[in-house]
Amino acid sequence: MASARRLRCIQHALAPSSQVIGTLTLGDISHTVPASATPSCLPHITPLGPNDPCTCGHLYFLLQKFVLGQDVFLITQPGPYAEARTHVLQHGKCRV
Repeated sequence: MASARRLRCIQHALAPSSQVIGTLTLGDISHTVPASATPSCLPHITPLGPNDPCTCGHLYFLLQKFVLGQDVFLITQPGPYAEARTHVLQHGKCRV
């Protein structure tokens, strides 16, 4: 009983939102950004410089994979740099 309730809670948290809050555009790729069902779970960090060419190139590659539905395995040192890249990708603050 408790496991079924927990599963429903997880499914609700992971369900895509129908409300669109913006569009992420990197170069010639655009993707709509839905509102988060659980905004408290989003990271609260200062993003990297959105105009850094290295960062924008990596984010462009990741967005290509996301739009195509392909998996990406990220290998990096843990820490603020990796978290900041994720933050920039989630909030669409980079233009290539």
